[in-house]
Amino acid sequence: MSHVEALSQWKKTVSTYFGHLSGPQARGLALWSFGMVLAKSCGITSVVGLLAPLVENSESNVRQQLREWCYDAKDKKGAQRQQIEVELCFAPLLCWIVSWWAVDERRLALAMDASNLTDRFTVLCLSVVYRGCAIPVAWKVVGAEEKGSWQPHWLGLLQHLAGCVPEHWTVIVMSDRGLYARLSVCQDCGASLASVHAYQQTGQFPPSRGGEIPQSGERSAHRRQCLVWQGGLLLWGSESLAVQSAGTLG
Repeated sequence: MSHVEALSQWKKTVSTYFGHLSGPQARGLALWSFGMVLAKSCGITSVVGLLAPLVENSESNVRQQLREWCYDAKDKKGAQRQQIEVELCFAPLLCWIVSWWAVDERRLALAMDASNLTDRFTVLCLSVVYRGCAIPVAWKVVGAEEKGSWQPHWLGLLQHLAGCVPEHWTVIVMSDRGLYARLSVCQDCGASLASVHAYQQTGQFPPSRGGEIPQSGERSAHRRQCLVWQGGLLLWGSESLAVQSAGTLG
């Protein structure tokens, strides 16, 4: 299949999985994502240089099209222009990933991470962990010096993903120790989640585990037990799991 044919097929695929996007919005997303994969770069110059010959347009026109796709509605030309509401893409993105999941695999791991961009911004990100890589599915950019708790942001990201994973699946949310105290107990998130936190010394939760121990105290409507690992905690139950404790990502 030629790159031209592949791009045409990719546009159809993007429109299918992001059905809420308008035609121009889906086309812009397809161009950006297709160009970044082939160019192996997210730099607009590299992407434009690769796309312009494929779409048979000048580099200046393609560059302007890609730029305007990122603009707010008020910054675009024309009265009917719309901006991309990024949050509305989170659920379709996760649903797309789940649709490709193995039919006999009913577990999903999400990684919770906060990354600093110089001293200006912090990106709070939820990613699907798959075969040694992480696929971002929901994120929030906050000011690096912004005061206040991150809890509303994390819960907001989780709520955007509510309903994307079948109820009978087990979803584990993992974080490193740096987020240990960032999130407090949540009893009404509505997502079916287990929670684990990894210790910085190892970078992963220990593989060995102890026996099953009844959890002391009920913190939500669901009954639950817990499996104690060598420093982490996995909460689970016969019904759906709920986001639970501050120390383990909650």
